[in-house]
Amino acid sequence: ADPPLDTVFYVCTYTNNDILAHIPKGDRGEGIYAWRLEAATGTLRQLAASRVEPNPAFVVHDAARNLLYASTECIHKKGCGEVITLAADESGEPGALREAGRVSAGGRSTCYLNLLRGGRMAVVNYWDAIVSLHPVCPTNGIVGPACDQHMQPGADYVFETNPDRVEHWTHRQRWPHTHCFVTEPYHGVLHFVPDLGVDKIWVYKVDGGCHKEQDAAKLVLCGGVQLEHGQGPRHIVFHPRVRTAYVVNELLSTVSVLKVQPECLAGFPGDLLSEPIDMDGFSEESVLFEVQKIRTLPEHFESLDHHKSHASEIRIHPSGRFVLVANRGHDSIAVFAVDEANSGRLSLTSITPSGGVFPRNFNFDATGHYVLVGNQNSNNLTLFAFDVDTGLMKNSLQTVYQPSPNFILGVAAGDADALTRNKTSQEHTNQDDQGVALSKGAKGELRSTNDCKSEPKVRLNKWLLLATPEQVALGCVLVFWIYSILHRTGA
Repeated sequence: ADPPLDTVFYVCTYTNNDILAHIPKGDRGEGIYAWRLEAATGTLRQLAASRVEPNPAFVVHDAARNLLYASTECIHKKGCGEVITLAADESGEPGALREAGRVSAGGRSTCYLNLLRGGRMAVVNYWDAIVSLHPVCPTNGIVGPACDQHMQPGADYVFETNPDRVEHWTHRQRWPHTHCFVTEPYHGVLHFVPDLGVDKIWVYKVDGGCHKEQDAAKLVLCGGVQLEHGQGPRHIVFHPRVRTAYVVNELLSTVSVLKVQPECLAGFPGDLLSEPIDMDGFSEESVLFEVQKIRTLPEHFESLDHHKSHASEIRIHPSGRFVLVANRGHDSIAVFAVDEANSGRLSLTSITPSGGVFPRNFNFDATGHYVLVGNQNSNNLTLFAFDVDTGLMKNSLQTVYQPSPNFILGVAAGDADALTRNKTSQEHTNQDDQGVALSKGAKGELRSTNDCKSEPKVRLNKWLLLATPEQVALGCVLVFWIYSILHRTGA
């Protein structure tokens, strides 16, 4: 028999609470931590801690190029959100990462990344409800500046009034808040964007490509599906077999079960309507039709006040038989069984304590037999065994210290090891368009080995973003002083 498949978990942490849209209570982290789960023993051990700033809050793996991409959360200035391209650190330390590129995400509190077909990446900004489309270099995998952007109606409130996070937390639906950009797996044509602020699921398609030899890529809004007011849709996931979507509603701690009906869009899957259409999620003629809504909290627990508890992540078990949701406040993981014969409707299986406080995220290992939960405010990761037959989360196997975990990505250990083996060096000779093709210049700065440009002056841009005003002022004085000396000496 083959040995159990180990998993490397990449865990994002907050590095600067002062510039977030919310006020977490966890400790300050380094950036992104790597942990290896040994499936045979159910043992978790830390591999590395990589300094990635500020506030990495989402990470996605590109197995073809052996790269990771992370987004950053901040609201302190216009356009401060970024997408960071990460490669294996040159030290060869397992799980260690280094920055290979950095580009503006075009908005604030960047919360979601989606690698699309055709060398493109969709990027979601929560604070100002801006969705952007970026090219991904086919040779070195570095994400470039946005080739298209779309801001949801009503999000100009951010630029007109400059709200702070206290107002945001008090009035969660005062303006739009896009939260993710997920591609339906049945045709791969439509992309769904939940908007917590207006209780809608926006529906997009993408036309064209982002590279010079292609027509300019465009985000095309096909329409919006209105859900019940006050729910606060956060994330959407799709069942792998049944044409059903599950939306976790953050504010009222519910899951909406929706039939996916792309044929309701005239012209699908070819030329769709040129004008976006409004749809009702309770109409059978909608691209998303709600067939069930179910609570994620126990019946006795108050769910109308999101300050007491609000849902965070939703994930489907790899088998497709279960849906899991995390509850922040009640501090639990709700497990639902999927009835595939009945349009994917859900029934509650269990609600298990998360092993800490404020479970912001969780994920499965590569085998589906373990669940790792990140408890943000208690600074810990808790590992559970998961019964793939009953859907029950068994007693926690291990709890480890982890500053302010906010997102967890699980990568099969073989793929994670490949990332380490593919570390960039001056001797790197991979010429495949699917490989990482970066080298170091004479002074150690990152340089691209092909025509795709990496984000220029990565280190300077990062310093300018993170430096205090006093440090910036001192730097300017030093530059002026050096310039004066050179000018006097005729250099």
